[in-house]
Amino acid sequence: MIKLEVGKQFKEGITRYGEGCKFDIDDTGCNLIFYYNNPSEEEIKDITKGNVKYGYYKEDNVLLMLFKFGEQQWIDSPYSIHLSKHLTKLQEITEGIGYAVNIYLVNANNGNLEGMRLISLSTKTSKMLRMDILEQKESTYDGFEKTLSNIYNKYPTKMLVSMCKTLDKLE
Repeated sequence: MIKLEVGKQFKEGITRYGEGCKFDIDDTGCNLIFYYNNPSEEEIKDITKGNVKYGYYKEDNVLLMLFKFGEQQWIDSPYSIHLSKHLTKLQEITEGIGYAVNIYLVNANNGNLEGMRLISLSTKTSKMLRMDILEQKESTYDGFEKTLSNIYNKYPTKMLVSMCKTLDKLE
């Protein structure tokens, strides 16, 4: 069992990360990890306590998860079930229940965990996402990178938000 503690290393022995974010799913749920160079107090507060808006965009075999925390900009993170190494079975969704999302903010300069949070996606979004992930699983990973590159060349993040299959918020 891994013990995560704010102020301690996110992964033992790793003290540097590239900036960015990563969305993945494993058998315990969804994980959204932010890697910020020296995150500010405002960024930490927004991610750990701020209002959350979320949704996702789908094109061909690419899913782009979209999140907005507090006053921060919208962020997008590509997802493919073909890259989820620790997912053996995608959780079923029952009425009133949604996917849990563990959110971690890691200081990319020293590897320390600066904040964490747990949210739950709506039942509607979770059901739609599950259906699209299962469809993605049936397709091949071939062309994922090319499609992703084409999406990024065509659409800025704000436009992706306006084209989301579903858009929800937590306050």
